[in-house]
Amino acid sequence: MKLLIDSNFLCHQAKHSMGDLDFESQKTGIIFGFLRQLLKLSQLYPKSDFIFCWDSKTSLRKKIYSEYKANRKKENTEEEKEADSIAYAQFELIKTYVLPEIGYRNIFEYEGYESDDIFAQIVYGNYDEDIIVIVTSDEDMYQLLFGNVWIYNPGKKKEYTEDQFITEYNIFADDWIDVKAIAGCTSDNVKGIEGVGKKTAIKYLIGELSKDSKLHKKIVSDEGKKIIRRNIKLVRLPYIGTPIPKFSGDQLSLDKFMTVCQRYGFYSILAPKELRKWEEHLRLK
Repeated sequence: MKLLIDSNFLCHQAKHSMGDLDFESQKTGIIFGFLRQLLKLSQLYPKSDFIFCWDSKTSLRKKIYSEYKANRKKENTEEEKEADSIAYAQFELIKTYVLPEIGYRNIFEYEGYESDDIFAQIVYGNYDEDIIVIVTSDEDMYQLLFGNVWIYNPGKKKEYTEDQFITEYNIFADDWIDVKAIAGCTSDNVKGIEGVGKKTAIKYLIGELSKDSKLHKKIVSDEGKKIIRRNIKLVRLPYIGTPIPKFSGDQLSLDKFMTVCQRYGFYSILAPKELRKWEEHLRLK
């Protein structure tokens, strides 16, 4: 089994739950929260391969659509900017030092691409047909749902499968690309056809939207087709040119894990009861 971990998502989760934790005047809450989530995942999915995927700070999608994710920019106060800087420094520590020092070897980030793109390359290249669990809250991942691929949302503590998707939306998972292309994607600031939401897009795809309706006419108009063609390039995974990850065997070490915990003052993890849980994960791997 492979666990594909939306690492930025786990970091943001930890930021909201543990962001104020510090040790010797250094903020450490995101690192602590991230490790705590890894332990929970290891207990839910024992003996799984952990694959950490990260978003690039730049996006090639902006070449197609300059407004892509522009909604996420805001004018922060100096205090907010400083807080973000401290938070993202912990993201970098986790990616560059903490995970490699513990012995995790499958850590991927590619300039211009998103973790979503890396997930898709791994899913489509899964020739051994391993079970794959994508750890994320991102609905864009619905298009990757197959029989042996499902999503686990740590926030909701819930798995989501292809069968559940079909039951909920009455379409197949790969139709989700067309839904997002028609309706747009609010979280990524991808504008769809005006007035058309996900439910209307699904009605159109399954033939339940009246051809005489204004929204149907908008979708099939030249302008509508133009928007859909543009959006397909933005929402379909993986984005063209995404590198194919090459996996390495982990070299996990309990001693090195303990060294990391001591460095950041995570003494609660080093308590015998908690440490035994980590020992089980690290040695089972």
